[in-house]
Amino acid sequence: MRDDTKSLVLNVNDVLNDNQSSVKLSQTTKGVTWEIKVYNGNPEQALSIADGLFMKCKEKYGGKSD
Repeated sequence: MRDDTKSLVLNVNDVLNDNQSSVKLSQTTKGVTWEIKVYNGNPEQALSIADGLFMKCKEKYGGKSD
């Protein structure tokens, strides 16, 4: 594989990984914070999923979210 082709493949993989749903939890001196990312073709479904995850995090960890 040519070097420029390899670079392009890595960049495509980075873009694909950016479109994955995730929940990031961070422990700080002030407690736990979280960041929720939900990707879905239907914005209403994405919002519903994000709201559910937010409530679960809030119930379990309290505190603030990013």
